[in-house]
Amino acid sequence: MWIAGFKEEGTRDMWIAGFKEEGTRDMWIAGFKEEGTRDMWIAGFKEEGTRDMWIAGFKEEGTRDMWIAGFKEEGTRDMWIAGFKEEGTRDMWIAGFKEEGTRDMWIAGFKEEGTRDMWIAGFKEEGTRDMWIAGFKEEGTRDMWIAGFKEEGTRDMWIAGFKEEGTRDMWIAGFKEEGTRDMWIAGFKEEGTRDMWIAGFKEEGTRDMWIAGFKEEGTRDMWIAGFKEEGTRDMWIAGFKEEGTRDMWIAGFKEEGTRDMWIAGFKEEGTRDMWIAGFKEEGTRDMWIAGFKEEGTRDMWIAGFKEEGTRDMWIAGFKEEGTRDMWIAGFKEEGTRDM
Repeated sequence: MWIAGFKEEGTRDMWIAGFKEEGTRDMWIAGFKEEGTRDMWIAGFKEEGTRDMWIAGFKEEGTRDMWIAGFKEEGTRDMWIAGFKEEGTRDMWIAGFKEEGTRDMWIAGFKEEGTRDMWIAGFKEEGTRDMWIAGFKEEGTRDMWIAGFKEEGTRDMWIAGFKEEGTRDMWIAGFKEEGTRDMWIAGFKEEGTRDMWIAGFKEEGTRDMWIAGFKEEGTRDMWIAGFKEEGTRDMWIAGFKEEGTRDMWIAGFKEEGTRDMWIAGFKEEGTRDMWIAGFKEEGTRDMWIAGFKEEGTRDMWIAGFKEEGTRDMWIAGFKEEGTRDMWIAGFKEEGTRDM
C-alpha cells in the first residue's frame, strides 16, 4: 500500500504519505502541516530488521523552534535523539546516543546567546572510548576551549585547552596513550601573532620523539621539527630560520627501511638563491638530487636519478638567462631505453 495526499490552498497545508511493505519496511509515514513556511513536519519509520522507529519533527514559527529526531534500533543503535530549540540562531542543541555495542551515551549541547556560550559533548563507551568531553565557554571569540579523552584501549587522556583574550594566549593539547603514543604535547603562547609553538611526541612503538617549535616576532624566526623513530624513520629534522621571507630551510630524513637520507635546503635573500634536495634510498632509488641556483628567474636547475631496478641515470638541467638557453634530459635504462 502506498498513499500520498495533498490538500493545498496557497502553498501546501497537508501532505501525507504512507508505506505498508512486507519485506523492507512495515510502515513509513510523513506528514506536513504548513501555513507560510512549515509548522509541523513528521516522518516515522516502523521497521522489522533495520530500524524499529524513526521520528523527525519540526515545529517552526520564523526559522526553527523545535527539531526532534529519534532512532530506536535493535542491532546498531538503541536510541538516537537530536533536538533543537532556537529563537534567533540556536539556543539549545542536544544530541544523544544510547547504544549497546558501540557507544553507551553520546551527548552534545549548545547554549548560545550571541555566538556560542557553552558547547558540551560527552562520550561514554565500553569498547573504544570510556569518556570524551569537549566544552566551549565563549564571550566574544573564545575564552576557554577544553576537550578531553579518557580511554582504556587506545588513548588514556587527551586534553586540549584554549585561553584567549584577543586572539590566542595559550593552547595546550596532550595525549597519554598506552599502545600507540605515550605523550603528545602541543602548546601555543601568543601575544599578537605567535611567540612560541611547541609540539612533542614521545612514543614507544612508532615515534620516540617529535618536536616542533615556532619562535616568532614578526613572521617566523625559528621553526624546528624533529622525528626520532624506531621502526619507520630514525631521524627527521626540518628547520626554518627567517627574517623577512625565508633565509634557511632544512629538512632531513634518516631512515632504515625506505629512505636513508633526504635533505632539502633553501637559502634565500629575495626570492630563492639555492635549493637542494637529495634522496639516498635502498629499495627504490639510490640517489635523487635536485638543485636550483637562481638570481632573477632561474640560472641552473639540476635533477638526477640513479636507480638500480628501473632507471640507472636520469638528468635534467636548465641554464637560462632570459627565457631558456639550455635544457638537457637524459635517460640511461636497462630494460626500456638506453639513452
